[in-house]
Amino acid sequence: MIKSIMRSRFTAKFFFCLSGLGVVLWFASCGQQAQVPFFFPSSGAESFSVLLPLSGDARKGRIRGGGSALFAFPAAENGGTALASGALEVSLEIRGAGSGESACPPADIRLAFLTQEDFLPAGKNGKQKLKRRISEYREQSREDDFSAAAHPFFGTSAVLSGGSGRITVRLAVPADGAPAAGFVLAVSAPDETETCVLDASVQQVSSGWLSDTGPGKIVWAGFGEDGGCRVLSFDPGDPPPVSVPDGHALSVLFFPAPVETTGVSAGQLPAVQHRTVFTDGVREFGFRLSPSGGLSVFQPLLLKDFSGTVRPVSGGGYVRGIFTSPAFPEKAPAFPDSALPGSSLLDPVTADPHAMIEWPQSAWRRPDREIFRWDRFPSVLVFDTADYGVQNRYFRRLAFFVEKQGYRGRLLSDRELAGMHAYNAHDYRAESLAEFFSAAAASGFPLLDEELELRGILLRSGILRASADGGFLPGEGAVISMSRSSPLYLRYSFMAHEGFHAVYFTDAGFRETVRRVYAAADPRAVGFLQDYFYRLDTLGYDITDSYLMENEFMGYLMQNRIENTADYFAENLTDRYLRYGGNRELAAYVKQTSAADFTAAAEALSRYTFGRWGILAGRVGLQFWDD
Repeated sequence: MIKSIMRSRFTAKFFFCLSGLGVVLWFASCGQQAQVPFFFPSSGAESFSVLLPLSGDARKGRIRGGGSALFAFPAAENGGTALASGALEVSLEIRGAGSGESACPPADIRLAFLTQEDFLPAGKNGKQKLKRRISEYREQSREDDFSAAAHPFFGTSAVLSGGSGRITVRLAVPADGAPAAGFVLAVSAPDETETCVLDASVQQVSSGWLSDTGPGKIVWAGFGEDGGCRVLSFDPGDPPPVSVPDGHALSVLFFPAPVETTGVSAGQLPAVQHRTVFTDGVREFGFRLSPSGGLSVFQPLLLKDFSGTVRPVSGGGYVRGIFTSPAFPEKAPAFPDSALPGSSLLDPVTADPHAMIEWPQSAWRRPDREIFRWDRFPSVLVFDTADYGVQNRYFRRLAFFVEKQGYRGRLLSDRELAGMHAYNAHDYRAESLAEFFSAAAASGFPLLDEELELRGILLRSGILRASADGGFLPGEGAVISMSRSSPLYLRYSFMAHEGFHAVYFTDAGFRETVRRVYAAADPRAVGFLQDYFYRLDTLGYDITDSYLMENEFMGYLMQNRIENTADYFAENLTDRYLRYGGNRELAAYVKQTSAADFTAAAEALSRYTFGRWGILAGRVGLQFWDD
C-alpha cells in the first residue's frame, strides 16, 4: 500500500508521434501542449493511456493562476469510459515563476468527479461534450471559497488548502452514485502560480495523509467517497487525525526513532524505546518505535466498539503519515471488464505479529486458516491454522524434505507420512521452498491441494518465481506458520521463535551476527544444544547442517524474554534432555553456569535486532492496545 502511495510514475507529460516504425514516445515539460498519462489496471498488469482534455487548460496540462482543467477518461478501447469503484489519484506540481521558497505561493485545489450526467450524448465522431459551458467551470473556480468539500456546482470533492511543490490527491468513487466519467481540477492561486497535472491513475480506496521526508508538510492526501478538506501544513508535534471507515485498517508510517541498546540485558531491559500512542476517543493503542522507521498496521477489529476517528496523543513527532486501506484485500479497482484477477482468500492480511496472535478466529476469511503479511517485513507470510492437522497438510512433507534427519531431500508419500507429526510451528526460506516445489515438479510428484495452494500463494507473493524449465526459483522472503492448537502463551513463544527465523532468512546482517555469536559460544553450550536437537524425536534436526544449526541456536535463544533465558535452558531444557538420555556432563555444565552462555548470546543478538528493528528476544511485535 505504501509503495502505491509513495511511488513516482512519470514526472512529465508525453507525446505520441506516429511514424512508419510505429508509435514513438517522448516527454515534454509542464507548460507545453501535453497529454496527461492515465494509469489503470488491466489484464493482470498496470496499463496506461492518456486523459481526454475537455478544456484549454487541460490540453496544456496546466492551470496558470486560478481556473479549472476538465478531463474525461479514455475511450472504452483504451481502458473504459467510466470508473465505478476504487479511487482516482491525481499528481500535481505547483510552482511559481522564479526559484526558492518564495517562488511558489500556496494554492487551494478542488478535485471533483464528472459523471455521464455531465455529458451530452456522444456525436458521430465519438467526442465527449459537456452539458455546461467551460466558462461556467472557470467562473465557479474563481468564486470558489474552498471552505467545504460539498459544493453546489462541483458536488462532493476533495479540497486541499495551502498546496505547493509536488502534491498527490486521491478521491474515492461514491459507491452509490453514478460512475465517474472524468474529473475537474479547480485551482485558486495567485497569477504567477502554475499548477501542472503530472498524471492520473486508478487506485485502491485510501484516506489519510503522508508528509514529506521532513515533518509538517503533506505531500499526499486521500479522501473517502464523502470527500473532505485537508490543510497541507501542520505542527510536526501534533499530526492531524484520520477517520477510519468500517472494514479498513490503519497504517502509520514512522520516521526513524533513536534507541539505546546498552541496556539490553537480563537485569535491565532497553532503557529507551520511544512509543507513539493513539486514541479513538475511548481507548488507547500504539506502537513501539524502531530505529529503522517504517510502516506499522493496526487492525481496528482488535478493539471493541471502535469509534472510527484516530489521533495521536503522544509521540506524534515521529509520525510521517497516517492512512487507511481495506483490512481484507479485495480485487483491484478498475474499469468494467479490466479488473486485475484476484482472490481475497489468497491475498495476505497485513498486520503486526501481536495482532496475528490475538486475531479473532471468527474473523478469519476461511475456517481452516488465515494468511497474514508481517507489516515490518512484508516479504514474510504467516499462516495461522485451525489445528495441527491443517498445518500438517500445508507443511509436513516440506518439513521432512528440508530439515528432518534421515529424510532431507526426499519427497515422502502420504502413506510414509501417515502417523508422523512434523512440528507445532514452521519456518522456511525461499531457497528451501524452491527446492521442494522444483523437486515435486521435476518428478511429477502428487502434492496435496493445500500444498498446491501454498505454491500459488508463494508465487503470487514473490517468494517463489517460475523458471523456464518448469521448476521454481527463490524469490524474496519466507513463510512461517503457527496453529490454534497451541495455547496462547506458546503462540507468543512460537511467534518469536519463527519470527526471528524469518528475520534470519531475510536480513544478511542478522545472519552474520548469529554466525559470530555462535562461533564465540562455549563448545559445551553448543554441544548441549546440538545433542538436544539430535535426541528429541519431536525435533529430529539434521545436526550436520551448519546453516540449520546456527539458525536453530538463534531461534531457541530468541523465543523467550532475556530474563527468562537462564531458567529455560538450565531447568526446562536440561531436565527434558536428561529424560531423553542426554549427556550428564553437558547438562551439569549448563546447570552449574545457570546457562550464562545462552543468556550472554541472547543479549548479543538482541542488541543487534533492537538496534536495527526495535525487536528483541521474546518479542517480535511492536503493537500494543487496551482490551
